[in-house]
Amino acid sequence: AAGSPAAAQVPGSASSPATATAAAPATTAEPKTPKEFINRATQRFSAGDYAGAIDDYRAAYQLRQLPTLIFNIAQAHRKAGQWQEALANYERFLKEDAKSALAPEAEAHAAAMRAKIEAEKSSLEREAAARLAQQRVEEAEALAKAREEERGKAEVALLLATTAKKEPLYKR
Repeated sequence: AAGSPAAAQVPGSASSPATATAAAPATTAEPKTPKEFINRATQRFSAGDYAGAIDDYRAAYQLRQLPTLIFNIAQAHRKAGQWQEALANYERFLKEDAKSALAPEAEAHAAAMRAKIEAEKSSLEREAAARLAQQRVEEAEALAKAREEERGKAEVALLLATTAKKEPLYKR
């Protein structure tokens, strides 16, 4: 029952993780079985505690290597805005269970993560280029200001040189 990713998916939104078991009431004892870790992970995911959900899904995976748990880890990373980690886990899930009913969704999310990573990279590159350009402008303005006095002296010397009337040599 817990091994089939197709049967494991929770009905409803694509943003919820797939679950390998039915939800159970919350328990205060520390989880010991994969089912208990999955139940707590699902509760944490639903509450927006993605880091806690990731920890519990990983603990469940250590006990029972269900590819659906990798998908759930990817979902939690995606919801937490951790695009690189999400992508790595979607790709790992697809490698381990390419025929899963969740594969098309994992492929779509992986493509979206690649796009987000590329967009962030482009944005960071634009920001770096803008900072460099601003730095160059500031350097040029500082240099111009530092050289202003010298430029003024040169202009005065040029003005004097062009306005001073020298006696022609034959009159000396």
